[in-house]
Amino acid sequence: MGHTSREFETSRRSFPLLGICLVLRLCLLSEGQPVAPTGAFQLPQQGDVSYSQGAQAQPMIGRADAVPDPHAPAAFNCFAAGDGIREGEVGKVATFEVVARDMFGDEHRCDPEKFVVRVLPLTASHDEDSVQCHAVQDSPGCLACRTTTVCMTGTSQGACQYAYTPNTPGFFRIQVQTPSTSGEGLLDIQGSPFRAHVEDGGYLLPGMSFLGYLGLFLVSILGALFLVTLFFATAWQRWKRRRPLSEDDLEIERLDRIAEGLEETRRGREERAAMLESFRVRK
Repeated sequence: MGHTSREFETSRRSFPLLGICLVLRLCLLSEGQPVAPTGAFQLPQQGDVSYSQGAQAQPMIGRADAVPDPHAPAAFNCFAAGDGIREGEVGKVATFEVVARDMFGDEHRCDPEKFVVRVLPLTASHDEDSVQCHAVQDSPGCLACRTTTVCMTGTSQGACQYAYTPNTPGFFRIQVQTPSTSGEGLLDIQGSPFRAHVEDGGYLLPGMSFLGYLGLFLVSILGALFLVTLFFATAWQRWKRRRPLSEDDLEIERLDRIAEGLEETRRGREERAAMLESFRVRK
């Protein structure tokens, strides 16, 4: 009971102090002086408050330059189309186009400055993420990555058209990026990076010469002949084992058994003659 009365007395004495602190805080706010918050929340500083567009502007906490442009290309809505992002042929121009869409899915006229396109061959000896690309000085709108150059050739119905000429067969990586609407750097559009298969153009298999195809043809013919011969030999043996024996075959088998018996008799006589001869020598 005494402990409860002491706690009540302490709390009763603290009420005036709390009232004084509250009055001082209200006075500072009325004079326009900033008051440091006591929690983790921080009041926005000057220049950190922006306003949204509309009839009644509402303040938004954040930096003014972080407000996304609703008409800027959105990476998750932009896409690429065309044969050039799937396949190609050595020495021939491969084309594709990039369609720009904003965050609401509405299409806009493509701005080449809003997209970065890279095309480079995939090899086991190089990491495609570490390849440095550079702009071609004599050809504006072109970007060279190792031995492959991709160029913006124009626009068609609002879409940006790009072209590149592969010089080696194999697989190529096509990466299309656009700046993030929230200022987070470059982001890949839908499906990016793409992987295109480039053929050598003259043969079914990339990188194989005429002599290689001739050798492959001869090996295929020899293999087919071997398989046909093996098939007929197996079928002949199975037929011989299962077919009924004729009288001539039975007679031949009987004569073969007689010949084997005569041969065994001859060998036995020769062995006995040799044994007798050895006994005579010992005597």
